[in-house]
Amino acid sequence: MKIWLSASVLALLPVIAIAADAPPEWAYPAFPPGFQAPPPTDEAKHVAGSPKTYTEKDIGNAFGPPDWFPNEHPAQPDIVAHGKRPEVNACALCHLSSGHGHPSRPIWPDSQPDTLKSSCMSSRTETVQVS
Repeated sequence: MKIWLSASVLALLPVIAIAADAPPEWAYPAFPPGFQAPPPTDEAKHVAGSPKTYTEKDIGNAFGPPDWFPNEHPAQPDIVAHGKRPEVNACALCHLSSGHGHPSRPIWPDSQPDTLKSSCMSSRTETVQVS
């Protein structure tokens, strides 16, 4: 019995190791079977307080996300506004042009250019402190 149990555990170890290396499910959300997104429209979308309008295609552009309030922040570096095709999405896609981000994304401690640059440089050495 002990030999059978030991052999079973040893046989399952590779399966457990492979499962542990799988990417987290939240990082790659999946649509339910049969899901079909509605086709995008060319209707202009508005945000309260902004004179800008964007179509759904513009809003979903990973390499040029909308900047609804361009006068409320300093000029953005190109990587923030447009990313680097084809691998790097624009930072503003998730963190917004203001640097404050969507509710589901990290919030920068301050949207000042020097602080953002310092935070980005720190993240390369994994020393960023998130409160």
